[in-house]
Amino acid sequence: MAEYTLKYINHRAECDAEAFVNDCEEGYHRQLHLVADQIAANCKRKPVVLLNGPSSSGKTTTNDRLGRILELAGIHAHMISMDDYYRTSGTSYDIPFDEENGVNDLESPECMDLGSAARPPDASCGGRGDHGAAL
Repeated sequence: MAEYTLKYINHRAECDAEAFVNDCEEGYHRQLHLVADQIAANCKRKPVVLLNGPSSSGKTTTNDRLGRILELAGIHAHMISMDDYYRTSGTSYDIPFDEENGVNDLESPECMDLGSAARPPDASCGGRGDHGAAL
């Protein structure tokens, strides 16, 4: 994985931003294919893959892209996203307040429908012998 200094990023952005973005995208796609190859090679022993990271770090995008690559390789991938378990604005609950930062804590477990998250996923999710991977 490439590591960039702020000086290097600024230089590339000033000199040829389009080429820099293209280089980064190509590197990202190479990494996705390497990860997909590892998942495919290990899907019998390790049928579940977990992704985590901070908000807006690209987990869902990465997951979707990995899923498409795996599907093209004949491996069924089913995404279980914690985003699907957040309570909606139409439900009544008290959003916890983050005193330290002075804002509502929208990532608190109290904002999750933990009852739904605790139920087992349906049979189509992963666990399909040597043909399945849950992302």
